[in-house]
This record gives sequence, C-alpha cells and structure tokens, in this order.
Amino acid sequence: MSRLAIQIVFVLLLTLWIGFSLVSFFLSAFGDCFDDQLCIKLKNVSAGLIFWRWLAGCLILFGAYRFFRKDPE
Repeated sequence: MSRLAIQIVFVLLLTLWIGFSLVSFFLSAFGDCFDDQLCIKLKNVSAGLIFWRWLAGCLILFGAYRFFRKDPE
C-alpha cells in the first residue's frame, strides 16, 4: 500500500472516530433522564468517559499510523 493510501485511510478513520465521539457526546449531554439528580451525575460521568474514550482512540489511531507509515524512499 502506498504512503498516500495509508494517509487517506487513517485520516478517514480519525474523522469517523471524531464524528462518532461528537455524536456520542451530544446524545449523552442532551439525552432524556427520569430523575434530576441522577441525570446530573450521569451527564458528568458520561462526558468524562466519552473524552477519555476519544483520547484513547486518537492515540491508538496515531500509533497505528506511525507503525504502518512507510518512509519515503
């Protein structure tokens, strides 16, 4: 696989991952809850979990990109 193809694949994967994380964040931040106190706690916890999951996914994709990247010849 050429270097350009690898870059395109990883840029596409990273864009999809960021989009998925944003949708997850908006659904958790603006979702419906039944109990007000429970809703506040869940929104605080879910925002943190989504952030750490997003960060871990970005680091994994960056590490995979660096592993599969070919040096120019």
